[in-house]
Amino acid sequence: MRKALRDEVRATPFTDLLISGESMSTMTEEQVSGLHRFFTKSFPAFDIKILFCTREYDSFRSSLLQQRIKGGERPSIKLRTDIYRWGLEKFIKNFGKKNILVYSFEEACAHKDGPVGFFLETLGLETSGIPLLRVNEAVSDKAVDLLAYINDQIPSRDGWRKSPFREFNDTGALQRIRGKKFLTRLPRTPEEDEAIRQDIEWLKSAFGIDYTQSEWNPDIHPIVYDGDFCKDIIYCFPRVPRNIQVCIYRYLVQRAEEREGAQRTVLLQTLDVVKQLTPGLETLELEAYPDKPRAQEGWVGNGLSAWMARVAEWGNRFASNPGAALKAVLAPFMGK
Repeated sequence: MRKALRDEVRATPFTDLLISGESMSTMTEEQVSGLHRFFTKSFPAFDIKILFCTREYDSFRSSLLQQRIKGGERPSIKLRTDIYRWGLEKFIKNFGKKNILVYSFEEACAHKDGPVGFFLETLGLETSGIPLLRVNEAVSDKAVDLLAYINDQIPSRDGWRKSPFREFNDTGALQRIRGKKFLTRLPRTPEEDEAIRQDIEWLKSAFGIDYTQSEWNPDIHPIVYDGDFCKDIIYCFPRVPRNIQVCIYRYLVQRAEEREGAQRTVLLQTLDVVKQLTPGLETLELEAYPDKPRAQEGWVGNGLSAWMARVAEWGNRFASNPGAALKAVLAPFMGK
């Protein structure tokens, strides 16, 4: 891939190259050093700049927690208390501070075309002719609460392996449930608060981005279950797999026991409808989905699992019939 990138750059008539990578912000110092060596060796004539976007600490933590829950993980997160210094200092060390450009997410959001428009303008591009789309938008507090409950019951992964109780994007329909914006302020110790304050002061001193006055104390309202929630659940329920339906049923039962008055009434009414949609729901248990049959023709897939499957298959064939397996291997070189 490195060779392909170098070849493409040498062949292009353009003089500017943009490399974007989400994982760059979590690289270790050794990896950043390796990145610097690759850039300077492969593109010695280039003037290299590193462009960073920062975000207010608690706002970033809310966004990260929400993203993990959407991805099927349990609702927990431990965020560093030095995210700005840890993320930036290794790039300063390897590329030089004068080559590090930093702006704030909040500033970018205030742009008339949002963060994407701000980013393109920062690169010196004209945005008037580019259609800008809103993608990966935040989900509501009700959706996050339901997804977190489901993930706690059946996380999408069992260690490194996909959970047999989950399917790909099996909760995608639930992300459209309406409600207020999801916000969280996870508890912190006084020591953590002080470490975060020092990190914020460092960012202000180093790059002029000021979060020191940002007392991010969102007005977090308790979740309110209303008629819209009932409509959204009824719409989504037939569009999710059986195990997710079981989890939704259990979630509604638990929340109905916790609420009183109008909210309890809404939750009980919603329960009545989903029980009609899936008869016998009260007695259903979570079950592992059957394994999907492996594609034989063409060995679909080129990832690690597909490669390992190929190796295992050839090993089995060689063990059972070495002569036939060897002929199959050599056939492309020997003709018929």
